Amino acid sequence: MPRKHNSRREKPPAGFGGRQTSEPSLKNDGFGSAALSALKRAERGALSVVELLSEAERLNAANQQGQSIALYRIWLEHTRSPLAYAVNFNLGVALSDSKDHAGAEQAYRRAIGLKPDFIPAHLNLGTLLENQGRIDEALAQWRGILSFG
Repeated sequence: MPRKHNSRREKPPAGFGGRQTSEPSLKNDGFGSAALSALKRAERGALSVVELLSEAERLNAANQQGQSIALYRIWLEHTRSPLAYAVNFNLGVALSDSKDHAGAEQAYRRAIGLKPDFIPAHLNLGTLLENQGRIDEALAQWRGILSFG
């Protein structure tokens, strides 16, 4: 007999274990309870940026980039912080490493929109654009940095 679905229980997003994704379960890597705890706190807007970065780094070290990306996105959706530009930047790096260049570009542009003088986002965006053959756009990003001096 099939198990009854508890409608009150929320499913974790794709990439956080369970059967709805082809990615490996976090529980198999020993990061399940910590990552799921961080996810739940991020959904409540109760995860500090330091805790977020720490958990994302642990996930990346365990080759769980998809979970790291999901955690960044959930945190950004539910948390207001003056450091959101830095989290968008880290999300851009994670997406770029995962070969999601369009997603990385969006994240870098959000970081720049939140903190226009954040040079690392301009540098990474320029490099991303250069690697896509968008040389003029890349040069414009890099030249824009000179105005911050």
